[in-house]
Amino acid sequence: MTAAGGIIHEEFHSPAFARSGGTLEMVQLWVNLPARDKRAAAGYQTLLANDIPVVTLEGEAGSLRVIAGRYLDRQGPARTFTEMDVWDLRLKAGATLQLPVAAGRNAALVVLRGTLRVNDEREAGAG
Repeated sequence: MTAAGGIIHEEFHSPAFARSGGTLEMVQLWVNLPARDKRAAAGYQTLLANDIPVVTLEGEAGSLRVIAGRYLDRQGPARTFTEMDVWDLRLKAGATLQLPVAAGRNAALVVLRGTLRVNDEREAGAG
């Protein structure tokens, strides 16, 4: 979604979920538009699960969905104004993985379940 010059933002779910209830998990990432794009047209892009490439990680460590940007040779479907890589990672317990972060880029992790060790020195966990 691009709010830019203004958009109405509403979260919704299926009628079946509204009737039965349950747990809904989601992560939203809001990125400030570059100054040159502040007046861009507002817009929305639907991303369906089938449109998001899934990569099997080396050594069967888990899987990675490429939502935006790139991972190795796979391109994510999300359009962005700022270059970024957005990945949904599912790692198996005990797996070890090195992720490439391009020079000059920032990196962030959102851990929904479990814990992980970053650079073999810092631990991050859910909650």
